[in-house]
Amino acid sequence: MPKNKQNVAGKKKKTMHAFNITSANSGSDSLLTQRELQTLQQIANGLSSKHIADAFTISKDTVETHRKNILKKLEADNMVQAVAKAFRRKILK
Repeated sequence: MPKNKQNVAGKKKKTMHAFNITSANSGSDSLLTQRELQTLQQIANGLSSKHIADAFTISKDTVETHRKNILKKLEADNMVQAVAKAFRRKILK
């Protein structure tokens, strides 16, 4: 693996570890994808779409797509409602 690819992979791993992503529902029957869970956890932690995009090295538009998918899958009208439903359903802890 080229040196800079290793460096990027290492940074992503450190970033993900720093956020301490946890999910009570991480099995194959999850309603949300792993990245949607990670995004939702960061929203619950108060991060903006821009900060989430920077942390995950993805575009802000991709974060916005994850947000829309989360709202749809959790049948929520807004992210506050989505986070509350996720905690009640033990998707987040």
